[in-house]
Amino acid sequence: MTKKLNMQLSAKQTAHYLSIMRKKTENEVNQDCEPSGAILRISVCPIFGASLDVEGHDLGEIAFEFVD
Repeated sequence: MTKKLNMQLSAKQTAHYLSIMRKKTENEVNQDCEPSGAILRISVCPIFGASLDVEGHDLGEIAFEFVD
């Protein structure tokens, strides 16, 4: 059976993510560059859970689960 992976950020983490991306995109547009998107890095440890890093900024623990 194929499962899906769900990742969920809190409202505070989502606001932090949007702030990071807003600044990054604005800087790129101001330099006449096409916005490049984001690099998201999820670290998963069976004991400690999952955490998210966005463009080098640690957003902390996230909800991370496999669902049917």
